[in-house]
Amino acid sequence: MVFDTQIISYAMKGSWSGSVEGGSIISIVANEFLEVQGDQPAQANYYVPNPSRFRHIAMAPGRVLGGSLASTSKRSHPFRRHWTDSIIMDFKNQHPTLVEYGNFAVSLVINEKHTPVYSAAVNFLPKPQKKKLVDRFKFLLDHEISCIPIREDDVVTAFELLDSFKQSHNLKSNFRNSWNDLLILAATVNRGEILDTEDNELSRFVAQYFGINVEEHMPFVRLSFSGESLGKDRCKSSSKGYVNNGWAVRFRNLGNSAYRGG
Repeated sequence: MVFDTQIISYAMKGSWSGSVEGGSIISIVANEFLEVQGDQPAQANYYVPNPSRFRHIAMAPGRVLGGSLASTSKRSHPFRRHWTDSIIMDFKNQHPTLVEYGNFAVSLVINEKHTPVYSAAVNFLPKPQKKKLVDRFKFLLDHEISCIPIREDDVVTAFELLDSFKQSHNLKSNFRNSWNDLLILAATVNRGEILDTEDNELSRFVAQYFGINVEEHMPFVRLSFSGESLGKDRCKSSSKGYVNNGWAVRFRNLGNSAYRGG
């Protein structure tokens, strides 16, 4: 079961009647929930480093020991962007170029429960904000919620979905919010998973595009893609991450290539 950002947020506040225990979230949801994504399309609020980076730092007192963080977790300044991975998504001036930081790194720190690494990433923030984010991270871990990183084929599928979505539906005023929804949808579809969401417009698009029934469970809807696929006639994108309108995607700084198949 895959949950969207609204449902995870409600569950965190105790205002969700269902259970999210043992569920999954797409890395885009993690970056929204943990407020990694910033207002600028090519910047993040902070950068979560890939835990494997610490294994390459020379061993020294107060630095790294056995692959875990020591005093590094008390750092008072943010990590730089080159410490994490990024996805560059180019829409050829039709929409702003977006950069998603920490897709694989955030998935790793959640799935491998690297609390010291995450704490180090947010330690420079004001205390109230840091506490809020650490509490959110702890909520994911306490409820055994796993994180699914975005793959290249997910972005390609989202390109295809965006092209169709715009023909009959309105994009949100902030393009990134609509794009996040479509990336979450694409990743769910490609894995044949079930998505619980409160996004009614997305649900109507899904019913029209895939021809599937939408289960209504007030106040959310359930979209099941088990056994569903885009099909060759629907997926016109090339294997290199391009579609017929020239949109393109590039992945950079993948510290753990195993998560490409997440």
